[in-house]
Amino acid sequence: AWFMRLIEAYNDGRISDRDAEPLCYVGIAARGLGAYQDANQAFRESAAVDATRVETQLEWAQLFLEKYDVGHAQECVRDALSHDPRSAKAHALMARVLLE
Repeated sequence: AWFMRLIEAYNDGRISDRDAEPLCYVGIAARGLGAYQDANQAFRESAAVDATRVETQLEWAQLFLEKYDVGHAQECVRDALSHDPRSAKAHALMARVLLE
């Protein structure tokens, strides 16, 4: 129910296309609902608004890993680490990427 509420808020314009954080949450919701193309689009929009947002890059990387796209997942994690080299979550995700 919560995921659908986020998607509906995005679809009816209550979530701004200029705010990276809620766009990332829309991506998470879409991924959770199995709407992978929509999730990818939401993460792309979030990153376009704020390319330095580490959470967006890491959530996007997880989407790519779920879809067996290790190359793009690694790109996202590298971007996250370039903005926050001390992120434990980013280092753990990079380890997972390298194991794939």
